[in-house]
Amino acid sequence: MMNLIYLVVGFGVAMGLIAICAVVLFQRLANRAGMNHKAPFIPKSPMAGVGSFAGPGAALSRLGQNGRAHRTLGTIVMRPTLVGKIFNVFLVGLMMFFMFGPGGETYRSEPFIVLIVVSATLFVGLHVSLYEVSYDAEGVTAPTWYYQRRTHKWEDFMSIHDDGHHLYKLRFETGTITVNKYLVGMPTFLTFVSELREMTKRL
Repeated sequence: MMNLIYLVVGFGVAMGLIAICAVVLFQRLANRAGMNHKAPFIPKSPMAGVGSFAGPGAALSRLGQNGRAHRTLGTIVMRPTLVGKIFNVFLVGLMMFFMFGPGGETYRSEPFIVLIVVSATLFVGLHVSLYEVSYDAEGVTAPTWYYQRRTHKWEDFMSIHDDGHHLYKLRFETGTITVNKYLVGMPTFLTFVSELREMTKRL
């Protein structure tokens, strides 16, 4: 059983590295061909400097953002980048390895700890796998951590800020939503929101 777990984790890591190398190569070719769309500057929130850290996972997850987002009847749907999904699977596998690998005897002896870690890991993995943000000319819809979807209209839009980690915070008169940074089509979305922000300032 343990050999099977090691094999699955090793295979996942190897496939993840191969996929990341392929995406990096494609990204460089896209840069040379002028296919990339540079996102506009988004100001950071006042608390963005507290504990902010852009690790290698964040940098890799940006690869693929310039891809074409899914469009259906005037609604654009953004989902996590391929590298972002692979990185998420890698983290889930890593957590499982630490829990059920050779060094996890101490943790496995406490059923409550096993339950908490496995549940949290699967919850985060499922959240990222199902995550999507949609928007059109009327408004934007984004999920919460509890799988609820909130919609706000652009006519109520007030501001957008970078939280310094992996989220953009969009503030509306009717509330605030957070949007994952590492989605396919994000530069186009930020351009749209930035233009909306400038229009709001002039009103």
